[in-house]
Amino acid sequence: MTLDNGKRIVLFRLIGFISTVIYVLYVFLAYFPKIFRKVMSEQALTILTVVVTVVFLLILLWPAIMRFRYIFFSADERTITLRWYKPG
Repeated sequence: MTLDNGKRIVLFRLIGFISTVIYVLYVFLAYFPKIFRKVMSEQALTILTVVVTVVFLLILLWPAIMRFRYIFFSADERTITLRWYKPG
C-alpha cells in the first residue's frame, strides 16, 4: 500500500510560480510604462496594487497557513517507509 500526496505539493509550487510571474508583470505594466495611469487615477492604482499584493501573498502563503504536509507512506512486503515535511 502506498500513500503519496506529492501531486498536491507540486500543484502548490506551480501555482506559486505562475502567480509570481503574473505579479511581476502587473508591477512592470502598472508602474514602468504608466499604462494604467492613463486609464485610472493614482489613488485607484494604489488601491488596486494593494489588493493585488494581498491576493499574491495569500496565494504564496496558503500552504503555510493551512499547514499542509507532504506525506509518503509505503508498506511493502519487507519494509515500511514514512516520510513527511512541511512544504511551506
